Amino acid sequence: MLTRKLHCLHEIFFDAAIQDAKALDAYYAKHKKTLGPLHGLPISLKDQFHVKDVETSMGYVGWIGTFEGKKDTGKEKVFESEMVKMLRNAGAVLYCKTSVPHTLMSGETVNNIIGYTLNPKNRHLTAGGSSGGEGALIGIRGCKSAVSLHGINKSKPLLF
Repeated sequence: MLTRKLHCLHEIFFDAAIQDAKALDAYYAKHKKTLGPLHGLPISLKDQFHVKDVETSMGYVGWIGTFEGKKDTGKEKVFESEMVKMLRNAGAVLYCKTSVPHTLMSGETVNNIIGYTLNPKNRHLTAGGSSGGEGALIGIRGCKSAVSLHGINKSKPLLF
């Protein structure tokens, strides 16, 4: 029996995703057209993007319950990143945030919140750095599409 978990998810928000999907179904029923090119497509995000009502830690223990490490800013769990707004406006259904190493710049995905993110094909190995949570989730077919940032100020959507 395999007991080593992947540790690829920081946040899971299936209930919100189902509500969003139902709203998209209602929109389609009423308007007979899709909201945008990603209408109804479930998308996972690295835990570097702010999503309303969802914790964003970016792998830092000190960021839990704060907005980017600062307390009482009024932005905690209400602010949304521009990428998130763009995805929602295109009709995407967001359902989880994947694990990242603190600082996002590491050869393996490990942080003090969930530990190592493991490779789904060989759990004696890690899933690699920065996008290890996304890679592990894709590797177990937990998502067909993911969004992550690679490099500085460079957006690279991963669509499979």
